[in-house]
Amino acid sequence: MSRALAVALLALGLAGCGWLGSFTRGKDNLPPPTPLAPIEEEVTPAQNWRASVDADSSKQLVRLRPVLDLDTIYVAGNNGRVVAADRETGRVRWTADLEAPISGGVGSGGGSVLVGGPGGEVWALEREDGSLRWQTKLSTEVLSAPEGSAGVVVVRTGDGKVHGLDSVDGSSLWLYSTTEPALTLRGTSPLVLVSGAVIVGLDNGKVAVIDARNGRAYWERTIAPPQGRNELDRMVDIDAAPVLVGNVLYVVTYQGRLVALDVEAGRPVWTREVSSYSGLAADERNIYVTDADGQVLAYDRRNGASLWRQDALAHRSVTGPSTHAGYLVVGDFEGYLHWLAPANGRITARSRLAENPIVVAPLSQGGTLYALDDRGTLAAYTIP
Repeated sequence: MSRALAVALLALGLAGCGWLGSFTRGKDNLPPPTPLAPIEEEVTPAQNWRASVDADSSKQLVRLRPVLDLDTIYVAGNNGRVVAADRETGRVRWTADLEAPISGGVGSGGGSVLVGGPGGEVWALEREDGSLRWQTKLSTEVLSAPEGSAGVVVVRTGDGKVHGLDSVDGSSLWLYSTTEPALTLRGTSPLVLVSGAVIVGLDNGKVAVIDARNGRAYWERTIAPPQGRNELDRMVDIDAAPVLVGNVLYVVTYQGRLVALDVEAGRPVWTREVSSYSGLAADERNIYVTDADGQVLAYDRRNGASLWRQDALAHRSVTGPSTHAGYLVVGDFEGYLHWLAPANGRITARSRLAENPIVVAPLSQGGTLYALDDRGTLAAYTIP
């Protein structure tokens, strides 16, 4: 594949969404997906329920993450649908049709379900019935879920701005601006709100911790400086959500690094060379990351020591990992879910949600795993 074509595809965002291989797999010198080998199952995940929520994102290059809130799971599709389903049964409680594309979602806060659009739209829906609470329009497209806390809705737009909005009516409270590189992956890092602060990963390879009340930065730190002779080589986007455990913040960049930071001061604790845009997960001892080739890696949380590498899922457009019932779970482009042993990365179970790509990491809470494919098939799993 020529460099010009690679730049064009990246500018469109195919790599940022994990789908570059889906469009070009098998052509020229791109590696094909690793075939799935038989596994010796250690556990058999049970599918508690499965539902079609008609929230389709297959035709657009976006990753719309669902969200869990109390007894409900909320799902959005690029087709403009927002769906609320019962966590225990999968029964649809309500559906809202915004009659406009959705490119960022789903977030929650202040009693609202929050989604964003490609024209900078932000919608706040009532959690109970999906009715429109308010709508506003920002500078440019919203590619990650708006998040709300303590009376403020925080929204990241594709031009490097972070907006603070009043959760009651959507009016502007503050604005935090950064400089965007000339070329970035399509997509932005999900916002992390904790204790009145906003943690945001930026497309210029920096992470910032912002006061949610006024938009002022507590600190901003470069995780991976751009390097190389052209814009393609210099891409160091942070597209995976940072993970905070105690007072340590874990951040990974594309074509850059995995870094553990003291969250109070922004001081690096340890650094490893890793390239990822998919996601991170942590448990009591380790930090796990899916790299840009679809390999799942494990590191010691304390010192960054490399523990294992699982390459049996390489080039399968693997999602970020989630922890579930003592295992790690990732999805792939053929709709499979894979359960990995945290001790050594061995694949211990496999289940197929559907034949469509799973492009967002599964959600895990209360012993149940929730998985969504890009056509709106949603299912819940437990380990018996």
